[in-house]
Amino acid sequence: PTEKPMLAKGIAPTDSLFRKAMSNRPEVRMQTQQLAYQKLSLKVNRNQLLPILNATGGVTLKDGSSLKYSESLNELASASYPSWDVGLRLVVPLGNNAAEGRYRRQQLQLRQIELGQQTLELTVREEVRGAVRQVRSTMEQIEAAKVTIHLREANLDNQRERLRLGLTTNYEVLTHENELARARRSLLGAQIEHQKSNIDLQVATGELLSSRGISVTPGDVE
Repeated sequence: PTEKPMLAKGIAPTDSLFRKAMSNRPEVRMQTQQLAYQKLSLKVNRNQLLPILNATGGVTLKDGSSLKYSESLNELASASYPSWDVGLRLVVPLGNNAAEGRYRRQQLQLRQIELGQQTLELTVREEVRGAVRQVRSTMEQIEAAKVTIHLREANLDNQRERLRLGLTTNYEVLTHENELARARRSLLGAQIEHQKSNIDLQVATGELLSSRGISVTPGDVE
């Protein structure tokens, strides 16, 4: 390998990672927007079933009939003879089957979106948990591989010393060298799997692009 595998120094609590996933993942944000839009549409359709009460009012300025023209203008300016009117208009929708049907359909659609959001939350939580388990498992594999390498190196040193003293054969030394090489390959494999699991965790939490300094804005997508 031209570079060393990336190793995680620690893992945040699962609940914290789940909250990040719910905040970062685009499908979660899209589902949230759909839910908000559906609630607004349901409110609009519900309002169409409610009675409508309109209030009206006005004021009319009149001049005195016995006043001269110049005096009449002065009376208008001073509003000496105002006329007021106030009214209420109540509209009660009766037999509005079309609006009632739209409202019922909106209720069903809202319920479907809510169930979809619950399912998505469960899916995201399970993906985060699975990724965390995999990261921890590969970390344990790396530690176990390091212990194995340490033991294999000690055994190889022992066999080389025995060979120098004439107590063993070259075949035994080569056997222990092969065992050490396999242990080192196992460590490298565990490190690679650990890096893959880290990437899977970043995908699960929606941090894959941001962790690499990549940002996407709506203007970047046509």
